[in-house]
Amino acid sequence: MTARAGGVSSAASPSAGPPVMVIDKLTQGYDRVEDRISIDVQDAAGRVLRLWVTRRLADILFGHLGRALSAEGFSRDADFARHMQVWEQQAAQSRLRGDEPVRWQGEAVLLTAIDINRSDKGTQLVFKSALAGVDYPVASVTLGEVHLRQWLGIVYQLYAAAGWPVAAWPQWFADAQRAPENDPDVAPQNGLH
Repeated sequence: MTARAGGVSSAASPSAGPPVMVIDKLTQGYDRVEDRISIDVQDAAGRVLRLWVTRRLADILFGHLGRALSAEGFSRDADFARHMQVWEQQAAQSRLRGDEPVRWQGEAVLLTAIDINRSDKGTQLVFKSALAGVDYPVASVTLGEVHLRQWLGIVYQLYAAAGWPVAAWPQWFADAQRAPENDPDVAPQNGLH
């Protein structure tokens, strides 16, 4: 499946073009001047590239990834499934540890499409940029479920910092961002009934 600025498509793009960077590390941020999310990526050899993501493409990508996680069925009971998604998201985010950020050095591309491939190894994202009107892969990363949830949690916070609407995201994602000790709908009460 491909997330494109114009929507989601199942059509494959050509694989010819510049070599694809295999991402070893990434740092994301929000640029108020550009009104875009930046993803600074680095490969194992130390090459750094900035990937610009527009809000339109971000809504498609992150909405799709959130719905894909929602589809991983815990139960047909919607309330129970929402609570489990909140718990899984909070557990993943609680394991997030700070690291030295990727230091962007000037090379950047505007993303026009992102392929999403799910497998037993995790979720592979292939970031694409247009060259002569054709989307070519420029970088890729495979994230296991915990890392995907951590990354989505960071990006959700960037949405808040940008003031972008979160309508494309599942409701349980917003629930997971609230402090569980202050929200009886997110965490069970401490006490016997």
